[in-house]
Amino acid sequence: MAVLLWVFLAVLAGAALFQAFLYAVRWYETYDPATDGHRSWLSALSENGFKPVGAYMAELVYSAVYAASALVWLFVWLLKRDRAVFDPSKLTPGRPSVVLIHGIFGWPGLFWLFRRRLAARSIVNVVTFTYKNSSLPLSDYRVGLRDLVMRIKAVTGSAEVALAGHSFGGMIAFDYAMEYGNEGEVRGVAAMGTPFGGSKLAALGLTPLARSLHPSNPFFGLVKTLKPKAPFLNVYSVYDQFVIPWQSGAHPLADESVVVAAHGHSGFYFDYQVIKTVAEWVETKVGQK
Repeated sequence: MAVLLWVFLAVLAGAALFQAFLYAVRWYETYDPATDGHRSWLSALSENGFKPVGAYMAELVYSAVYAASALVWLFVWLLKRDRAVFDPSKLTPGRPSVVLIHGIFGWPGLFWLFRRRLAARSIVNVVTFTYKNSSLPLSDYRVGLRDLVMRIKAVTGSAEVALAGHSFGGMIAFDYAMEYGNEGEVRGVAAMGTPFGGSKLAALGLTPLARSLHPSNPFFGLVKTLKPKAPFLNVYSVYDQFVIPWQSGAHPLADESVVVAAHGHSGFYFDYQVIKTVAEWVETKVGQK
């Protein structure tokens, strides 16, 4: 028992240090000597009722939930004999579907709380789109998502979908709506913590795909001039430690923008207010059929 306690404390300390490093990078990249040079560390941390400290502490909690979700999902995945993309028997014919799209290095199990909230609103056709973290162009992810939507259509008879994506998943959803929104197929797009302006942290990315999200990518000079051909909700965080600067998470052409300050990047999967906002948005798009 003592060994498990020490392992737990070591993991907790490692998570705290890792998040502290990310927020230190965020501070370095957003620091403006002209406006921040006269401020002390204490005054910076205590702004708005110590919200920066609160966001950091919330990320520690959400990181723990993130890790626990990974272990549970891996265990369940290993036990499954049928590892199909979705279970056709759980889809209701004639109803539009909701497709959830995780971020880079994410996995379907992270949406367990989202699924519960959507089910509570009687939204029955919920499927997760997963993909490999390769260096493929964005259009190739669109092809994979299109294949999934067509499989869903074969079961439900309806190709209508609402898309909700976290981080890079929001970019995939955005791109898909740009291509197929005119066909009336995409009922709505919700992006959460999506770097529409890129992120400077991408310079430290572990994969070519992660590094491609740097603001120097010419793609980001174009994306904020485009609007998906479907209703578009964008949710982003002031204290996002992966989207740097945090303003890169904004999109000027969103039909509705929601800015949160209670957590960072991991919190989008689990924060009650974010899930409630996205679930209500999705319900208005698919809940009436």
